[in-house]
Amino acid sequence: MKKPIAQKLFAAFAGTRKARAAGTFALNVALAASLVAVAASGAMLSGELFPFVPSGEGLFARKLHTAGAAWLFVLGAFHAGLHAAFFSGAARKILRLRPRRVSGDVPAGGFLKTAFPRACLFALAGTVAAFGVLAFFRRAFPEKLFARETFDAFAFGDALPRFLADYAAVAALFFLLGAWCSRARR
Repeated sequence: MKKPIAQKLFAAFAGTRKARAAGTFALNVALAASLVAVAASGAMLSGELFPFVPSGEGLFARKLHTAGAAWLFVLGAFHAGLHAAFFSGAARKILRLRPRRVSGDVPAGGFLKTAFPRACLFALAGTVAAFGVLAFFRRAFPEKLFARETFDAFAFGDALPRFLADYAAVAALFFLLGAWCSRARR
């Protein structure tokens, strides 16, 4: 069986078990660090939760909070994507779908029951990912990730469903990236 190009590239750079374990460990450490940054900067900004914590009146706490929250959002979605096989199996079990066939046999019903639904799913995932890329830049995620923006200015003229759709699309983008990386490491 021929390996896809993505698997060959991944195997060339980080195909060993130690490299995968190190990457997973680094992701978990980054998730924990962003969680601690959000909690600590939130306590600093609050000023009332823990009175002994220095006040976050300066821009440092605000920038740390915004950057930590953005990294937590992005890394959390990516981490969930690494476990896409679990979510797929759970959804298959809940919806009572049969597991995908490993062999090349086409079940009764032909093309419609095998390739077409998968193609539709990939097309939907590609559309959501493209929308996620647009939303990533529209919601200024690069500025938030690198602490160039001090707070998330919610435009009150912007409708809440659009705001939620943008953030869901960004989460879906990083979930799909995580799922792709998980699939490439197999």
